[in-house]
Amino acid sequence: GEDCRPETDVDYAGSETLNTDISGAFSDLVYDGDGVLYLCTLISGTDYVYVYEDTTHTTTLNGYSNWNMNAIALNTNSANEVIVGYTTGASLGYEDNGTLPALIAGSGTSGGGYANGYMAASPNSLAVDSTGCIWTSNFAGAGTVSCVLTDGTKTDYTVGSTYLDAVALDSNETLYVAEGDSILAFDPSTETSTNYFTADSAVLDFTFDYNDDLYVETANDEVLQVIDGTSTVLGTVTGDGRLAIHPAGSLVRMKANPTAAASFEDWTLE
Repeated sequence: GEDCRPETDVDYAGSETLNTDISGAFSDLVYDGDGVLYLCTLISGTDYVYVYEDTTHTTTLNGYSNWNMNAIALNTNSANEVIVGYTTGASLGYEDNGTLPALIAGSGTSGGGYANGYMAASPNSLAVDSTGCIWTSNFAGAGTVSCVLTDGTKTDYTVGSTYLDAVALDSNETLYVAEGDSILAFDPSTETSTNYFTADSAVLDFTFDYNDDLYVETANDEVLQVIDGTSTVLGTVTGDGRLAIHPAGSLVRMKANPTAAASFEDWTLE
């Protein structure tokens, strides 16, 4: 019941406003602590990261042509903080003077629960801890997670034998991965995993709020809230989406649509 949200004066614009003011073919989203929204594209041609202060488009970061971005994260340890996944080069891109050059290449792997093949190609999910370790899934083959540093070095870990659809960190920086219908807590120091939550269908994406409550999107077209192991359906949805937490206290879902305009839904959290 404790509210652990950071102090912020930024108001959440609301999904109705986002759907009116923000239009594009987006594949992933992330908010920073000030409520600034970062969206990456997956289109035919040059891909971009668009930065929105509320609903005002303030910055564009240029990616590679036809490399296809399918994941985005922020590295708060660095001024050049935007990181993206490139499916075509199976690479990570890192912000550098308004561009997103490739940092390091992994092994191209595809699979998982997403209906869109680009969304289910590695590196398909990103999370960054306070040391600057960029955690990414399937970067060394299906069932692996990798810690990639901005100098291009990486360490690979085997979590499972099948494709991982998502990675996330809680407030204690415990690493979690989604494999099939299960979310596993993974300890890199011992290279062991324990089951944290099992859904009734494949987990597409998940995130933790500031109270470390868990939110899950499943292939059964549901968004779940999980508190102390008990799940509640927040809503039924269409298509495949990605989840993010706005610091003002909203769970935001973006229906990823690489071929047309994405759309937004939200839930107010307590």
